[in-house]
Amino acid sequence: GSNGKDNIPTGKRLRNFKKDKNDIALYTLLFNFGRYLAISSSRPGSQPSTLQGIWNEKLCPPWHSNYTVNINTEMNYWPVLPCDMPEVNEPLIEMVRDLSVAGERTAKEMYGMHGFVAHHNVDIWRMTTPVGGCAVWAFWPMSPGWFCEHIFAHYEYTMDEKYLRETAYPIMKKSAEFYCDYLVEDKDGYLNTFFTIKDTEKRWTNLLEGHELYCSGHLIEAACTYYEATGKRKLLDIAVKNAECIYDRFVMQNTEGIPGHPEIELALLRLYRLTENKHFLELAKKFINERGKAPDFWAREAKKRSWSVWNSDPWGNDYRQSAKPVREQTEAVGHAVRAVYLYTGMADLAAETEDKELFAACRRLWENIVHRKMYITGGIG
Repeated sequence: GSNGKDNIPTGKRLRNFKKDKNDIALYTLLFNFGRYLAISSSRPGSQPSTLQGIWNEKLCPPWHSNYTVNINTEMNYWPVLPCDMPEVNEPLIEMVRDLSVAGERTAKEMYGMHGFVAHHNVDIWRMTTPVGGCAVWAFWPMSPGWFCEHIFAHYEYTMDEKYLRETAYPIMKKSAEFYCDYLVEDKDGYLNTFFTIKDTEKRWTNLLEGHELYCSGHLIEAACTYYEATGKRKLLDIAVKNAECIYDRFVMQNTEGIPGHPEIELALLRLYRLTENKHFLELAKKFINERGKAPDFWAREAKKRSWSVWNSDPWGNDYRQSAKPVREQTEAVGHAVRAVYLYTGMADLAAETEDKELFAACRRLWENIVHRKMYITGGIG
C-alpha cells in the first residue's frame, strides 16, 4: 500500500523515515528501484552491470568499472532470478561463458592445470589473470566456482534443459576440473587452502571459528556429487584421504573437539554410504554424540590461543546448538543454517544405526521447527 504518501517527494519521505518508520510502502519503492536498476543496466545483448551499473561520469572510474567478482558482481545478480527476471541474468552468463574460454590459458600457463580459472577482478576484455596489488586478494582463483552457483541457479529457475546441456554443464565441468587439480592435500591428508598457505601452525587450534571441519564437509559433499555425476574418482580420493586425516585426529588420537559450525556430520554419513568405510560412520557418530557434553570446551580452547576470526563468544552455546547433548535438545535454537545441518546429520545417523533415542530427538526438534519456528514462506529461524 501507499500509506497515502505517493505524492510526497522521495527525498522528503526518506528524511521523514528517520523519525517515523510507518511509511511501509517505502520498502516497496526501494525494492522496485533496485529491480529497475537491474533491468536497465543488464539485458540480453548488453554487458553485465558493473559496480556503477552502466552509469559513470568519470574518465577514470572507481575500480576502472571492472567486474569485482569476489562478491560485488554476484551481489548485483542475487535478486535477478527470485524477482523472475531471467533475461537480466543473460549478460552475466555470457560473460562467464567467455571467461571459461579465456581462463583455459590462464589455468594452463599459470597453474599447469586443466579447466579454466579467473581471479577476483575481470574486465570487458575478459582478463582472467591476477591484477596488480596485494597478493592476498589478487591471487584468489575462486570466482569460477562462485559463478557456477549462478549458472546452475538459472537452470533451476527456468528448467531449460537445452541451456543446461549446452551452456551450464560445460562451464561447470571445466570449473570442476580446475579445482580437482588445484586441491593438493598434505601427506597426512590435511586440506585447507588458508591454513596451508598461511598460518600453518594454527591448524586445529580454533574449531570454534576456523571452519576447517565445515569446509571439509562441503568438500566431501562436492566429491560425492562429482563422482556420482561423472564416475571420476580424483576428487573423491582426495576427500577420502582428508576424512581419514580427520578420523585419525579425533578418533584414533582421541583429540577433544567438535565442529564449531555443523555440516561435516551429514557429509561423513554421505561418504560412508558411498564408500562403506566405517571410519566415516564412526567419526560422524563421535561428532554428533559429543556435541553439548562439554559446554565449556570453546572457552577452554579460546584460552589456549591468541587469535580470533570474528571474536565469537565461546559461551554462545545456544547459537551453535551445543548447550546440551543432542539427545536432550527439545527446542531448535541459534543459527538456523547450523541447526538444520546438524539435525540432518542426526537424522541420517539415526537411520543408519536405528538409534531410536536419536530419532526421537529429531522428531521433537522437527515438531518444534514446523509448529513454532517456521514462516509462511517456508523459511525457518
